[in-house]
Amino acid sequence: MDVGIKVLLVIDLEGFTNFSETHSQDEVKELIDQFERLLREVAEKFSGKIIKLLGDGALLIFDTSENAIKAGKELVRNTLKGLRIRVFAHVGDLIIDEEKQDVFGFHVNFAFRLLSFIPGGIFGISEPLFHIITQKEDFSESPKLSVKGISHPVNFFFFPKSQVKFREIDDVKFFVKEAPWWLRAVSFYIDILIFSSTFGILSSLAFAKLFPKISYSIWGKNLDFSGIVEGKEEERQTAKEEDLGKVKEEKRKVIEFKSPVVGIESGGGKLEVQIPRGKIEAEPGRVKFMFFGKEISVSYIQIGGSQVFFFILYLALFWYFAKGRTPGDLICSLRVEKASGDRLDFLTALLRAFLTVAFIVFLGIGIILPLIFLRRSGQDIITKTRVVVV
Repeated sequence: MDVGIKVLLVIDLEGFTNFSETHSQDEVKELIDQFERLLREVAEKFSGKIIKLLGDGALLIFDTSENAIKAGKELVRNTLKGLRIRVFAHVGDLIIDEEKQDVFGFHVNFAFRLLSFIPGGIFGISEPLFHIITQKEDFSESPKLSVKGISHPVNFFFFPKSQVKFREIDDVKFFVKEAPWWLRAVSFYIDILIFSSTFGILSSLAFAKLFPKISYSIWGKNLDFSGIVEGKEEERQTAKEEDLGKVKEEKRKVIEFKSPVVGIESGGGKLEVQIPRGKIEAEPGRVKFMFFGKEISVSYIQIGGSQVFFFILYLALFWYFAKGRTPGDLICSLRVEKASGDRLDFLTALLRAFLTVAFIVFLGIGIILPLIFLRRSGQDIITKTRVVVV
């Protein structure tokens, strides 16, 4: 047995099992012959050595990283009977048994696990190998991964540069750091502040747009009612009945705005806004809109419900269009994603936003309990999502 640092290529023909079940034995043998012929041609062309053939896979070693990279790129450019080839390359100490035509060691297991993770037509290389090659610009970087047997996050680089959709397998998972409950609570509180402020500003701008030329003045003089209640006895006795009525009216009408466009009167727990085509009256618990001879009465509960509706849309639209990040998530370095690591579709984002608000309305602070003990909230369990630190 020989021990040395070599560049290892592990190779697999994607979809071979399904092909062998749906085609004749002669077609399967022809495919294997084409595959082995291609391997020998590439090994000879780039000074590699075939250590072991595995039917629909193979193990090759190279003395130089540059030749290994050229061989890997050459292999994934080929398709055999519609099947694509996937290759993973790694560098490390290998135990090579020439007699048994096999290679052993931790690095072999590591390479095979990542080979199973990448799709056909892709050539992946490990991070240690990436750092020693000269032509790095052809490769893209993978997400961070949790690989069985490795205690730290792992990433690799792949060719060609393209949008590749990786899927988790038993031995390779996406590395994620679940967001702690307190950071999620801070993020949500920031979103409430941002939404409330924005909602108020937009409402003010809409009002200013509707009434662009309002000029107003405070109606009446600076009122001092203490003289009425606690004034001298002789002043109360000499006050005329009509003056008292006038003062009481001034006390009721605390403030009044007047302009050619709008008039606002407030006092006695009520607010009235008059415009040329109608008026709005607000009293505790209710707002009335009277325009064109029609009256619409809206309760504060309905107004609050509209704010809740728009807040749900706020969350859903940010999670969908901003790749799972609301402004609060962005500030706290969080992201909402599916449990598989994929982006949220709009329906999932909308359902999660609705459940988030619904749970907080009905459970209040109790929503934090699942986060503390289960490390997942109710909305994440139902929608199969997660919140991660990025």
